[in-house]
This record gives sequence, C-alpha cells and structure tokens, in this order.
Amino acid sequence: MTWEMNRTKMFKILTLNSISVAGLDRLPRDHYQILSETQHPAAIIQDT
Repeated sequence: MTWEMNRTKMFKILTLNSISVAGLDRLPRDHYQILSETQHPAAIIQDT
C-alpha cells in the first residue's frame, strides 16, 4: 500500500498510560485517532 492510498485512512493509536499532550500533538488528528481502548490498534504508545 502506498502513501497515496493511505492518506485518507484513519489510524487508531492505543495509549497504555498518560501520554504528554506535547507528544500526542505530533500526530495529526486528521490521520490518527488516539484511544485508551481499542480492539485493533495500528500502533501502541507507552510512556516510561
């Protein structure tokens, strides 16, 4: 799948704990949906 095909797709990002707003702001909201619960995330973010 090329970037052109993916441009309109919304990616679900699972956060396992409280993530800084400054860090989450790096993910454009028109491409990424930040969730604390989801069945099939595209990625998982965890703050250490």
